[in-house]
Amino acid sequence: MKHFIIYKQPKGSQAPWKKEYTQDEISNLPDSSRLGFDVNRGGISIPSLMNGKLVFLRETSNHRLFTFTGKVLARVKSKEALYVERDFELWQQKEGRLAASIEGTRHISNSAVAFLSYSTYRDPFMIKKSGLVKSDFIKLENYVTNSSGEITQALIHEINNPELNFNVRDIYLKGSHLENIRDFNEYLKASDRIKTMGFVVRKEETRFSFRITHWGGGQIFSPQDPLDHEIAAFLNMLDQVIGTGNVV
Repeated sequence: MKHFIIYKQPKGSQAPWKKEYTQDEISNLPDSSRLGFDVNRGGISIPSLMNGKLVFLRETSNHRLFTFTGKVLARVKSKEALYVERDFELWQQKEGRLAASIEGTRHISNSAVAFLSYSTYRDPFMIKKSGLVKSDFIKLENYVTNSSGEITQALIHEINNPELNFNVRDIYLKGSHLENIRDFNEYLKASDRIKTMGFVVRKEETRFSFRITHWGGGQIFSPQDPLDHEIAAFLNMLDQVIGTGNVV
């Protein structure tokens, strides 16, 4: 299983202008205090990231691959900050609207994309968190079912449909071919928000099983350890369907 977080970027990123980017140079940029490299603990500012570094590894015809390393704040014990080493991959579409962290936690990934944004736009704020709105989930549902795939889970919030005499705060469904449940699409349309959905679909000879949440994070369950070309195909699929998603 691979954890991922997707991000939104302006279409047509530029090639990295050097191989490595360090936290020192990012921290010296204007408005760098907005990047979340520090956290407040009991009125004291503590670094949440130290020795952060982005390294450009390689590129394909459609994607760039980077690795990010750094010491991440784990906890504060007896006024002593404890850090752990982390490293993970960042993927970027060359022409598409998406970038993604693979196996990075939410906070450190948000910091890492500032490095990525600086490397390809000379601006650490161009790549942003990308959430999914209800229409994005419905687009995914339509794409998957039209591609002979299936819906495997759904967490739907605030469903109110007088015609179905149905009013519930949250409903969680899990199983095979949820799209075949009576009135399933009506539940989606009548909801205030969809929090998460799971899918199985085949793309470019690969069977993908994955879950994605409203804030842009998720998991690829299958393939369990996707190869580079499979991650590229997965991002291409998401970009094709929800590449114009909501920026939050």
